[in-house]
Amino acid sequence: VDVDFSGSTYSSETLCTISSSKIKSVKLPSNVKVLPDFAFNKCTALTNIDLNGITTIGTYAFDYCALTSITIPKTVTTISNAWISYYGSKLTEFIVDKDNPKFQAIDGVLFTKTSPITLKEYPRAKAGTSYVIPDVTNKIQDYAFFDAAITNITIPASVTTIGNNCMTSKINYIKCLGETPASGFKGNNLPNNGTLVVPKGKGQTYRDAWSWLGTKSWTVDDSTFPSPSSANISALTTNNITTEGFWN
Repeated sequence: VDVDFSGSTYSSETLCTISSSKIKSVKLPSNVKVLPDFAFNKCTALTNIDLNGITTIGTYAFDYCALTSITIPKTVTTISNAWISYYGSKLTEFIVDKDNPKFQAIDGVLFTKTSPITLKEYPRAKAGTSYVIPDVTNKIQDYAFFDAAITNITIPASVTTIGNNCMTSKINYIKCLGETPASGFKGNNLPNNGTLVVPKGKGQTYRDAWSWLGTKSWTVDDSTFPSPSSANISALTTNNITTEGFWN
């Protein structure tokens, strides 16, 4: 069913919790500003909701919903770290109003907008098996990629903090562009026998910082690309440099 509360005289700015396997779409009361914890938990048929006017989204507000995309209007300024399904999510993209002061979407992935810029949520059903994190990113939030479909990921040098349980068990290849390992990365949920590629000569630095590399028997490859500081233009012997010649 499609539920329209927009004309109601609901008295509170905080919505009550709703759990129904029958609701397909919702229009909220005009005075509601807050979606509380578990607001639409287990609304397994919910594919569409209008969040205009909402300022706050609580923990597990959309857990086990059937949303394939979600639009975050400019009014939303607070989103819980665990607001949407980790398991079985059908989300392929986030859409954020360009005038939102706190959040932004980059290629369908949810980020904060102000420093430190945090990768907040990767859509679990986003197409593709590889992802290059934008180099504006400073932090990866807890559970950001949990249960996502990607198998390999590139982490830029700008990322200095990686949260708990942020990776998916499907990732078996990680490329880090920074000479200094990000703090906090415990490798929770990563499989055994993966590959980590790091700047030339920085393998031991990463092994020392991330003890899980040895525990999970990951191969550390620090021979495939030079660090920016070691690149020497006089050492080039090629006569043909393509547009990809100095990538990373």
